[in-house]
Amino acid sequence: MKLNTSIKFKYKIWDLMEKLTKPEYDEAILLFPDLIGKCKNTVRNYLNIKITSATEIPHTVMLIFEDFFGVPPRGLCNMPTGGKSYKDLLKNSGKTK
Repeated sequence: MKLNTSIKFKYKIWDLMEKLTKPEYDEAILLFPDLIGKCKNTVRNYLNIKITSATEIPHTVMLIFEDFFGVPPRGLCNMPTGGKSYKDLLKNSGKTK
């Protein structure tokens, strides 16, 4: 999987934050620690994960961020997942009827 080197962060959270008004942005920064049950520093670390980093945001936290911003599943990822559905995998394996 080739990464787009012009993208700085692994997740689109900052892109979505920039679309908020100043009061909404300030409120979001204050809400995030309570929403995900982590300290402010951890939230900042999540927001600043570089695209080349092996670090991931935990799935449950991603669900919360997706709900908060109203994006579809995987809508925060700045990189392709490359996954296939189980139907595609079974079809390609020749084990389906």
